[in-house]
Amino acid sequence: MSNKHALEGKYKVICIKLSHYTFTNFTLNIDFQYIISYIDLYFLLIFFPMVKTVKIWLVLLPLILIIGVVLYMQSYKNQQELANQLTRSVEASKNDIVRALEDYYTRVEAYFVREGSAKSAILRSDKKTRIEANKLAQIITWKPNYTNPKLLSSSSDFDDSLNFKNGMVIKNGLVIRIENLQNDYDIDQFRKAFNIPENTSKESVNSLVVDLEIPITELLRKQSTNKIFEHFFITFDDGTILYPADEAGIKLFIPSDIEIDTLGVTNSGTDMIQLNYSGNQTRAYVSPIPIENQQLYAVGLISEGTYQKVGMRLDFGKLSMLILFLLILIALVPILGVMNLSPGDNLTQNKVTQVGISLVCLTIIIGYSISQFKNEPDPVAEQSELVNQLECSLRDSLAIYKATLESINSYEQLDKLQVNFNEVIAFRPTGYVDKIYFKNAPTPLIDFSKDSSAIDLSQREYFTFFTNKSIASNTFLDSHYSRSDGQLESVISKDFESGGDGSEISGINAITFKFKVDPGLSDHYRFLALKENGKILLKSNKISSPIATIQEGINQEKWGEISSLMRNNSNSTSHIETSLYLNGNFYTGVLKRVAIDGFDENVWLLFLVNENISHAFSSLSSAESISLLSIYFLALVFSLLIQKYSRRSLDKQGTKAFLYSWLEPNATNLPRLNYLIFAYIIYAICLIGIYYAAAVSHTDMLLLLIYSSFLISFVNLSTSINSMTFDDFTEFKVQRYSMRSIILAGINLVLIIFICFWNAQVIIPSLVLTFIACGIVCVWFVLIKPRLNFNNRSKNITIPTFLSLWFLIIGFLPGYFLQSKTQIYEQTIWNSSEINLLKDTTYDSRNLDSFYSQYELDRRKFLTWIADPFDEKIKNFIAPNQQVFKSAMTQGSLGIPKVTVLITNLLTVILMLILFILFVNIIQNIVFYPFFGLKRKGINFSNPKLFFCCPQSGRTAELVNKKINQNQLQTINLLDADLISPDLLNPEKTHIHIQNIHCLKNQLDIIPILNKLLAQNKSIIISSGKSWDELFSRLTEIDDQVIFAETFTEFEFHTLPINLHSFKAEPNVKKHVLLHQAENEEKMQLGIAQFADIWSELNFQEKLVCYSFSMERFLNKSRKNAIHELIRKGILVKTKTLDSLSAADQKGCTDAKEEEEMDSTLEWQKYEFFSRLFQTYILTHVSKEEIKGFRDFESKNGNSRMIQVSAISFVLICFALISIFDRTFLNEIYAYLTGTLGLLGSLYALLNRGFSGFKFGKSEPAA
Repeated sequence: MSNKHALEGKYKVICIKLSHYTFTNFTLNIDFQYIISYIDLYFLLIFFPMVKTVKIWLVLLPLILIIGVVLYMQSYKNQQELANQLTRSVEASKNDIVRALEDYYTRVEAYFVREGSAKSAILRSDKKTRIEANKLAQIITWKPNYTNPKLLSSSSDFDDSLNFKNGMVIKNGLVIRIENLQNDYDIDQFRKAFNIPENTSKESVNSLVVDLEIPITELLRKQSTNKIFEHFFITFDDGTILYPADEAGIKLFIPSDIEIDTLGVTNSGTDMIQLNYSGNQTRAYVSPIPIENQQLYAVGLISEGTYQKVGMRLDFGKLSMLILFLLILIALVPILGVMNLSPGDNLTQNKVTQVGISLVCLTIIIGYSISQFKNEPDPVAEQSELVNQLECSLRDSLAIYKATLESINSYEQLDKLQVNFNEVIAFRPTGYVDKIYFKNAPTPLIDFSKDSSAIDLSQREYFTFFTNKSIASNTFLDSHYSRSDGQLESVISKDFESGGDGSEISGINAITFKFKVDPGLSDHYRFLALKENGKILLKSNKISSPIATIQEGINQEKWGEISSLMRNNSNSTSHIETSLYLNGNFYTGVLKRVAIDGFDENVWLLFLVNENISHAFSSLSSAESISLLSIYFLALVFSLLIQKYSRRSLDKQGTKAFLYSWLEPNATNLPRLNYLIFAYIIYAICLIGIYYAAAVSHTDMLLLLIYSSFLISFVNLSTSINSMTFDDFTEFKVQRYSMRSIILAGINLVLIIFICFWNAQVIIPSLVLTFIACGIVCVWFVLIKPRLNFNNRSKNITIPTFLSLWFLIIGFLPGYFLQSKTQIYEQTIWNSSEINLLKDTTYDSRNLDSFYSQYELDRRKFLTWIADPFDEKIKNFIAPNQQVFKSAMTQGSLGIPKVTVLITNLLTVILMLILFILFVNIIQNIVFYPFFGLKRKGINFSNPKLFFCCPQSGRTAELVNKKINQNQLQTINLLDADLISPDLLNPEKTHIHIQNIHCLKNQLDIIPILNKLLAQNKSIIISSGKSWDELFSRLTEIDDQVIFAETFTEFEFHTLPINLHSFKAEPNVKKHVLLHQAENEEKMQLGIAQFADIWSELNFQEKLVCYSFSMERFLNKSRKNAIHELIRKGILVKTKTLDSLSAADQKGCTDAKEEEEMDSTLEWQKYEFFSRLFQTYILTHVSKEEIKGFRDFESKNGNSRMIQVSAISFVLICFALISIFDRTFLNEIYAYLTGTLGLLGSLYALLNRGFSGFKFGKSEPAA
């Protein structure tokens, strides 16, 4: 132990040598092994002082990179899928145009067969064909616009081209297929029926050829529901618009079916090109339409902004988690600064207060988030009942029509059926209709039996299906476009083989019908009924894609997944979820098998849940609840400002007074905090009970919580009042009472009066909280405080537990309650926008209270400002029915939850409290770090080599003179001694006391004298105002350090504290603060030389601690080495030691003990300067140069601000990334703005650390 410092000196020398050697070799490795460029070398040299900043960003930049890559990949995937959706959509439109033309030709053919049979069928005995065909013509009145009919032979030449004119499709030479024209029709009457001129040719005619004019809208039968594209065009082969008519003739683009890119890759088929349409950047998806001799193009346009907004949309769940993480990080910024204090940082009162505010924000965010995720609507689960309802409707509908078909015994009795169908058809083996029954027609039954038929359906799939004898099923289900009216209809066909059981039905029969559900459901929800092969049987009006099969709307991989799900769950009735892109959006699909058997394939319901709509609701309701939370937080800040500015900022010594001194973990505060812990548990339970039992709206809950927060502030301040309040110079007082408590009580009184006039339903909860708060204060003063022993200290867990419960009441619970209440209120409005509960639209909004009317108006303006009303439901939610709004605002109580819910919530709160207590305990151990001093080792004056360090002049000499016989003692004061004098040493003295060694300009000057004394076996006592470490550090040469360390190897080192008895304690008397400060100034001037001497003996780190402590009254644990040194020197003394000395001085005792052993509990102890006059000296006499040195040291070596700036920069950059990859989150301008702010923040952190470390010219000596 005696040579500890000297050994440390040797160790330092070795380290310096090794570090120099290592750095040299490191440079060589860089130069010769890695051969870095001059720029890299410049970077290393310039930014070497910023190692900590680089280390932080070495962690943050990979995180930013990972987040950016994840967001980019998801955004890229969404854009690719949207692009594929748009491509499939335009291709589906193209395919439907081609199919529509073929279907139109088929309708035209059916018309000529029908009309020809009615007017020219060969008359047989019963004229049945003509009669039935005439009846059919009266039912189906549709007639095409045709010209130039001709009867030609198969070898005749004619123009069969397709052209376009004035919005019409001109089809020349359409061949009408009429079988057995010569045998079944009277040619002359046929010519007369259609005004066909005589053919001069002698050849036999067998074909009817006509020219058609087809409205182009007939080819676009599905475009009315196609909402994927903002604009849809049909163009000619040169890019000139054909459809729509109002833009016909305009050149849209320059087509190119085949393109070869720069890599030589040939691109053909559907393509995307960039257009500037009507001044907007637009994506055009172009698909060629080869129709006979024409080359057309289907062109769908979507603006770049819409594409980016829809395509660049991130997953809501992941985005919510990322934003929550960023918000928590923002709330943690002050805490991170305090938790990462370096020796260059000052622990200030503002930082401690900011930590408290940060903890409140953190608890509010956690409470809000738990409520948000707990109450977050599950759109899939919400629609499960609707899915079941739709499935049941589809099942019943199919079952009815299937049963109707199977129950037919005679077509003559079909008029008795109550089922609403289109037709019932009986087929001949050739595919011609034998009988057909039209529901609701004047003459419903058309019977071609025993005569030629006028209806040919041999090409219909519901007939051809049965031509394949390998098919096991005898019942077929399908959908098609009707030849009667061109509308989509469904059909069930069955092969009855031969009639039996008295039934006249045999062969293939079919029933057609409109496969429909409730129109309200079809208009507001997206769903499909499809077969296992993907054929769509039913499509709701909300589905905007013009698709006939599901394969046209989704990619092959997704179809493979859905197909497998349907195939492998053919006997299941459960809901099967899958995700898919359809209709230009991302959906969660719910597959459910329609529970009906007997068809050729199973029928499935695919219900599409657009979770973006639900997410929009969550975002809008969150925006409203966050607005209310902001008001609540402003109320907390207002309470804080009241407490701050209703007291003096300086104490009687002129130093900052800590606003929350009543939270210091001392023997006076801890018993009161223990009491408040139990009191706040009761208060929290009461607050939770009010939340469940009271019928209050979210706005009433906001007012109640603001009132509660002021009550809690009043309780905290009122219970902190003690018998010495009149001595607290920081308090403004009315008589003996704190002004802050009086103001808070007045605010609470005003609030309770306002509540009484505001809403009667809030009065009782407010009075209950008032009664509990007043009860807490009264019980404290009447029952608890008089019986407490304030000398007992509590465990370290008291303050973390108190803070956790305090912040639970003013942070966690308000965050949870306001989000939950707002969610319930908004959910009521949202549900009413989903199903129109109120049909009465004549409700007078003036019946609303003025507040409700204004709140509804402000709400509507706010939500309109931030919302993207891409769905009708969102529009109804933003501007709801007034009566619905009032109903939502005046809803009843939540009611007592189930026991299981209560237990779950209780366990959640307990778990959160435990975690929060542990977290706050970590912070407490930083802010209130338990500095302590070990028991001082006794001085053995028989030791021949002693080294004393004491900042108080004369203290060492006094002790040495007391312990050493004056006859044996020689004192050499190096302030005036001549070290080269031959008479310097007295050979008769055995003990040599060398004083003020620290005053030597060259520490090595003492070495010859010491060597000489050691050679004479003299006892050496050296006293210094500075420690041996500081003396050693003054030597710059390594050899000098070795010599100095070797000389003091056998010395024993001691630090002597300041003699506290030489600084009389100030009497605690009541004086005006200005008078007290003036007296301190006067007393300090009397002993200014003594204080200046002590100050000058301190090193830079010790001065930094003293200055920071004088200003802020907090100690940074990262400076604990300097702090422990100050404790050993007696500069910092425990408050209780000063109190005991003060009491002894007042009693006239002068032998009170100054020193005590270390506390065995290692609890926090409050420290003060040995004299508050020394603090006054520091605040008034420290030079500007020293203060500048302190600030420069903090700017260079401070860690707190750099971490805070880095964290904020990280958050801003992440928000910028989110904004860039999700255009619905923020607009592009704000994205670049936040990104720029983030980069500027990072640049500021680098420059703040870097430029302050640059030195130009001659460097200044170290402090």
